Amino acid sequence: MVGVGFEPSAAERNKMGLPFGPMTVPWTLGEFCHWFGAETGLWIDVAPWRVADASPPKCATLLILDNRVIVRYDPRRSVRHRVQQIMHEFGHVLCDHVGDNRFAIGPGLFTTGLDPEKIAAVVQRHDLDGEHEIQAEILGTQLALMCTEVTQLGISEGRLLPARVMDAGRMRRVRALTPLWTALTDAAPEVRLCDLEALSTPAFAEHRMQVEIEDAIVALAPYLRPPADGRAESWVWSISDATARRSVGNVITTVVSAPAWPTDEGRVLAIAKAWTQFQGTSHSSMLR
Repeated sequence: MVGVGFEPSAAERNKMGLPFGPMTVPWTLGEFCHWFGAETGLWIDVAPWRVADASPPKCATLLILDNRVIVRYDPRRSVRHRVQQIMHEFGHVLCDHVGDNRFAIGPGLFTTGLDPEKIAAVVQRHDLDGEHEIQAEILGTQLALMCTEVTQLGISEGRLLPARVMDAGRMRRVRALTPLWTALTDAAPEVRLCDLEALSTPAFAEHRMQVEIEDAIVALAPYLRPPADGRAESWVWSISDATARRSVGNVITTVVSAPAWPTDEGRVLAIAKAWTQFQGTSHSSMLR
């Protein structure tokens, strides 16, 4: 039984012959939810929170109720972040964080991509709080990276390219994102899953950086004045001011709205490049 808060295309519906066996990667969110429901016999209810644009940020939430798995997520976030929110909540179920073993699914049902040893390594990092949250986030990341909605990001006009070309593009974007990601996750370390050295593949690194940059902006919301013009250079000044304010606890407002952070990854990349240029200019000024 499946109730999904988004409508798959006709082509996707034709592929959704139930019950599913092992899933084929990449999958769409709709395919994953239908597969999950078929394998567990549960009703899967995934839908956005009902929120106004100016209302405070909403965390994704998982509720297990009788034979239903209910997931709610913030629709104002980017496509990548929405997928991560949803898969994080399914990660809680797959890791059996609900208290009994009713909903546990063996990793053998997945065709590829799940690495229990990697999950165990993250759990053992004692400098991060919340073992269950870490487990769910790392598993959710691996699941998100197998979703079509994420794998298609960064592909121009849907063109299929060789894996090495795709990875080269991801690495260029990772290099551009790294200075901004470092500054934001230093300012809001609670959003950082692992250090730069642990971002093992280009796809994993790009995904975590984009997700954590967005999370850090939300964490900085009480200190942040989003720019009215939305320009990359204006965002740089807003972020610089917010990180400085947070370091000394200088809150702008306690009535926090969801920051109007760009949901388009091209715009995020432009902000990251402007941040690097700004940092270089600041450093040069100090040397004079």
